[in-house]
Amino acid sequence: MTANDGKRVWITGAGVVSPIGNTLQEFWDHLLQGESGAGPITRFDASAYDTRFACEVKGFTTEGALDRKEAKRMDRFVQYAVVAAQQAVRNSELDLEAIDRTRAGVIIGSGIGGMETFEEQHAAIKYEPDHPDRDDGENDVLINQRIIFLPEKSSDARRAGQHFRGDDY
Repeated sequence: MTANDGKRVWITGAGVVSPIGNTLQEFWDHLLQGESGAGPITRFDASAYDTRFACEVKGFTTEGALDRKEAKRMDRFVQYAVVAAQQAVRNSELDLEAIDRTRAGVIIGSGIGGMETFEEQHAAIKYEPDHPDRDDGENDVLINQRIIFLPEKSSDARRAGQHFRGDDY
């Protein structure tokens, strides 16, 4: 198969949850202004560490996007992915009821999933050997958007991009 065999790949929408904006417009405006997402660490006490700054997502809420129970069972980074996916679908103006959901998909690049879940699972394995683990977020996005497509499992963002470019042909 050649790169120009008549098939097209379409990016239909975009969504963003990031340290410089929680919507596509906020992200773009702050990016153009050259703003940094770096700031003091607020998610935990960093006083014992030499480095006390990070690029944390600020002002994020799941209100209006996920119900409380659904959000509670997700790692924070999965919440970010689901909310960004909802934004992307809205941005695309795609009617998910009118498309063939077996031809839609999600690719998320995540090395180890969310660190909050990583720490939680470490404690669970250490103290509760039969505790079930959680996945890396792709399934939550698929379920939330009601897309019927088996996701690619990518170990990092670069590989996710390669999967995206290659698989859609």
